[in-house]
Amino acid sequence: MRALLLGLAALSAGCAVLQPVDPEDPCLEAGYAIAWITEVCSQSVELGNARYEQFDAEYQCVGRAFDDPELEAAGIRVEDLYDCSFAIRQLPCEVVDDYGTDLASYLAVSEACTWIVEPARGGGE
Repeated sequence: MRALLLGLAALSAGCAVLQPVDPEDPCLEAGYAIAWITEVCSQSVELGNARYEQFDAEYQCVGRAFDDPELEAAGIRVEDLYDCSFAIRQLPCEVVDDYGTDLASYLAVSEACTWIVEPARGGGE
């Protein structure tokens, strides 16, 4: 059993190197997180999809390179940028119900969101 776990760990570690992370991935993950938590709380795939479409229409990815000097100066690591989607996925359903279509509230749950997402021209808040 231990050999199997070590083999799986080695395999997953190898995969991480083979697939580099795109700078827009943390932003897209934030949109997916809003859709996912909406679907989980509402039990509606359609509502989850509608929230993602709203996110896509109202917000844009900042698309910062991971070696951006601003990130380095602020002490932000690549992993830190995913804190946005992680925090959104942890929201209790009561909060999700309260936020409804107010995407700015979802994106305010983590400072990491400010590094990866911004209102689209004419959209968001």
